[in-house]
Amino acid sequence: MAHRLLHPLALLTLFALLLVAALPAPPAAATDAPTVGALPVVEAGGDTTCVINAAGQLYCWGEFGSGPADLGAVSQVSVGESNTCAITEAGALHCWGRNWDNQANVPDDLGAVSQVSAGNHHTCAITAGGALHCWGSNWAGKTDVPEALGAVSQVSAGGSHTCAITAGGALHCWGGNTGWNDTVTGQTDVPEGLGAIRQVSAGGGPYNLESHTCAITAGGALHCWGGNDYGQTDVPDAIGMVSQVSAGGHHTCAITVGGALRCWGNNLSGQTDVPEGLGTVSHVSAGFFHTCALTEAGALHCWGANRYGQADLPDALGALSQVSAGSSYTCAITAGGALHCWGNNYYGQTNVPDTLGAVSQVSAGDTNTCAITAGGALHCWGGNDYGQTDVPDALGAVSQVSAGFSHTCAITAGGALHCWGRNDDTQTDVPSGLGAVSQVSAGLSHTCAITAGGALRCWGGNTDWNDTVTGQTDVPSDLGAVSQVSAGRYLTCAITEGGALRCWGGNEYGQRDVPSDLGAVSQVSVGGRHTCAITAGGALHCWGNNPSGETDVPDALGTVSQVSASFFHTCALTAAGALHCWGGNASGEATIPRNPLTIQTATIRGRVTDAAGAGIAGVTLAARGEMATTDATGSYTLTNVPQGSVTLVALPAQRFAPPQHAFVLTHDVAAKDFVLVSELGALAGQVRDERDAALRGVRVVAQLRLAGDEDRWLTMASALSDAEGRYAFERLPVGSYRVSFFDPATHRSQFYNQQASAAQADLVTVAKDATTNNIDAVFQRPLASRALINGHGASVSTNPSTGQLAVGMAAPLRRDLQVELPLSCADGTTPTTATVTLGSASFPLSETLAGSGI
Repeated sequence: MAHRLLHPLALLTLFALLLVAALPAPPAAATDAPTVGALPVVEAGGDTTCVINAAGQLYCWGEFGSGPADLGAVSQVSVGESNTCAITEAGALHCWGRNWDNQANVPDDLGAVSQVSAGNHHTCAITAGGALHCWGSNWAGKTDVPEALGAVSQVSAGGSHTCAITAGGALHCWGGNTGWNDTVTGQTDVPEGLGAIRQVSAGGGPYNLESHTCAITAGGALHCWGGNDYGQTDVPDAIGMVSQVSAGGHHTCAITVGGALRCWGNNLSGQTDVPEGLGTVSHVSAGFFHTCALTEAGALHCWGANRYGQADLPDALGALSQVSAGSSYTCAITAGGALHCWGNNYYGQTNVPDTLGAVSQVSAGDTNTCAITAGGALHCWGGNDYGQTDVPDALGAVSQVSAGFSHTCAITAGGALHCWGRNDDTQTDVPSGLGAVSQVSAGLSHTCAITAGGALRCWGGNTDWNDTVTGQTDVPSDLGAVSQVSAGRYLTCAITEGGALRCWGGNEYGQRDVPSDLGAVSQVSVGGRHTCAITAGGALHCWGNNPSGETDVPDALGTVSQVSASFFHTCALTAAGALHCWGGNASGEATIPRNPLTIQTATIRGRVTDAAGAGIAGVTLAARGEMATTDATGSYTLTNVPQGSVTLVALPAQRFAPPQHAFVLTHDVAAKDFVLVSELGALAGQVRDERDAALRGVRVVAQLRLAGDEDRWLTMASALSDAEGRYAFERLPVGSYRVSFFDPATHRSQFYNQQASAAQADLVTVAKDATTNNIDAVFQRPLASRALINGHGASVSTNPSTGQLAVGMAAPLRRDLQVELPLSCADGTTPTTATVTLGSASFPLSETLAGSGI
């Protein structure tokens, strides 16, 4: 949590805003859990809730509900004021969310972790060896772990302080220690005579204003101290022995040894109103303004503040009829007509009106959402800075709506087109004489509509591009009649009546380049900088910008009925009504709502063959307790595999290669193949830089080309180069391999001997009982820093053949430019000479390196 001093008036204003934002909400209906596996766990933080179900699957929702998609099975999660951290089953720690004070930056050398606690803009974790590490904001010294603390068994990061229990049961607290009007005991003043402690919970609000601490002794007695402005440290007299305690922002909850839940303290948002009939409780978590509990019967309950939906219990959507991906949020309609929206809700765009009823169509824009009810009524909500949610009073029944970046267009039941909202590029000026319209698409600053006769008209913003004079509203003269149009950021795509896809406008990321082999298309969706289309056969293809994986269509997606591409994420509906989303997920927009306690499963498919590619029948495959057997063709289908960290093996493992497939299962996958090992060989090599220095930590991957199929490769081995830059792969099936080198240390690759796109001439042969050596790679050295030219960044590179350092800057030549270069590279070497390139001219920098200017 960021720690900034606030003016008293600002504090009063902030307090008023918090009261409005955290109005009491009724307890959410319970979500039931399956009675299999380990007991689930719930964690409530600032405005976020997370659950780990019985299979170790993590699901989070609320303000910071979007975590890494490839975490796999999780053993523990902690939700802080503005960041969330989770530990995988392998002990790896991952953190995400706001990172103002580096609280989400996990130290590189931390190693395996046994417990984590996310507090107010700071995070603490215990390593597998018991060492405690804290990072992030160090307001009042809350990340300064005492030097003599020793091994730690539990840590709790609060608002302005941190507490830890040593291996011997002693409790230590440090950080902020405010004195209070009614007591001289602050939150870090551990009471004397407390004895051995079984559990500690450090509370505190989001602004370091108040904090309190609660601890349970080895005998089960509960003690609380510190801030008590809402009575949060006043332990009820008759509570008796306690099994668990959770200190929230300004309230406290505890479970008695009999399983009864008691909460006290601040109740402005209803966070201490324990639901009636809750029953025996197994786990409780008190957030800043909301509370969640799990019962022994496996039901999840949350209540209190609900500003970001953190108290709304997600449930499975079931079969869906339509999806619309907006900017950092998503909306979908169930088969029964119910509308659900999730993701970024800063403007209220995911707040579906309670009285909306069944919906026939939804359109998610940038900050506003519009939906048509079953009766044809149009409703819009969310951002309204340009009046884009102000539905015209006399609009009447509507057949289609499209929400653009800041404007909205709708077609009435009679075919008339109406547009409203932002109009600085005339995007809402419907052309006179347009006539009846069958479809409309509102983009960033332009609009396109198809007339009843199939003619396409576009208007509004029309950017010219370097490679073309055709802007997004310049409809090709030879287009002819069209069946569908999609207007994106600066691009327009349309499908002709014959099924051909045509695109025009912006192409800075190749989003306009329709694949030559795409064939006939049934639907197209243009996102911010990428495009997706469904072929006539139901196959989905995406291309263009891909920084968040938005064009990475999931394997085994199957037949697709509808696609919606947004700025950085993509969603698609299969023919069966199943929803899949991928790409950017900063606001949880690609995280499909589901019952967090239900175990998610997927299917794994593949083949088991001999070295010649012939299928082998009767081989047993196993993963996460599920088993399958190959058929006569060597194919297998492993169903109902719990999603998460998977180790797939063909039994007996020593007879097959690779020995296992270890991966994170997030959806149905195919091509998890195995080869029967009969003849074995090996290969080895070294990774160096251009000065022949060994490079450690480069990932080397060996892939076997399957016999009879030049396009299918099976990963057989993977390893990191050692301190001498060497790697070696033993027990490889004989055959042709490609070897790829991936450098996580950000050395720039000069060249590879082999790479993922290598031709056959670059293949490596592994022979029986032999080792193929000298499969090497050479990388360029990383530079210590970027060059500075008058304070502006410039590109830096080295010439491996001469050892020269070059600085490039696309700027007009100026005699007064001052150049500052790194005098050494990251590996400690010094370049022999240097040149600077300005525009098209190059100059030696020997004088500059000595301190003079050009």
